[in-house]
Amino acid sequence: MDKLGSASITMWSARLDKPSQQVARYLTLLSLEERARAERYRLAQHRQRFIAARGQLRLLLSQYIEQPPETITIDHNEYGKPCLVDSRLQFNLAHVNDEMLCAFMWDYTVGIDVEDTRREVEIMTVARLFFAADEVIQLAAQSPDTQRLAFFDLWTRKESYLKARGTGLKFDRHNTSVPADSKSFLAADGTHWSILSFSHAPHMRAAVVTSASTLSMSLCTFDG
Repeated sequence: MDKLGSASITMWSARLDKPSQQVARYLTLLSLEERARAERYRLAQHRQRFIAARGQLRLLLSQYIEQPPETITIDHNEYGKPCLVDSRLQFNLAHVNDEMLCAFMWDYTVGIDVEDTRREVEIMTVARLFFAADEVIQLAAQSPDTQRLAFFDLWTRKESYLKARGTGLKFDRHNTSVPADSKSFLAADGTHWSILSFSHAPHMRAAVVTSASTLSMSLCTFDG
């Protein structure tokens, strides 16, 4: 198991489409609230992916905090961001299709997002709805060959920042800008953030943000 440094992020990549017996094992690790959430998914594939995501998250958490996975209490802040109570361990997860990424860090808040760049999207329409004015201008200036990648980079950077803050969709996206290429930035409230974009698999773009002054990251594969 990876040992976290004092100011480093470990990223775990995991698959969500698992054999039925493995999904059944993950289900035994989940809390009653998580099981109820799983039952609310109408499609079996979505339900099984949720169970696989939460089960593997619990297995990873258990190895960091040295506690049986089924006994871990995963709380949520007022905006729905998952967290541990009375623990230095900070974490966040994101998933798209069959792919899940989990980020872990001691002491500093962290947020992560991942997207499939093959997804059909009306780039400028979505940008005008969710991006700040300066971000829309940056995107409109891109050539057709680079605009799609630039869009997903901006999207994942913004989403990971909002998730790191713990506010998610409740934050004012139109008045919230993130840099397109810088590795750190100051938010409007004066807080400092470190940010990194990366591609860990074909057609995938991801970003991670932390409140730590510097960002050091390692990427691992999990198959628990």
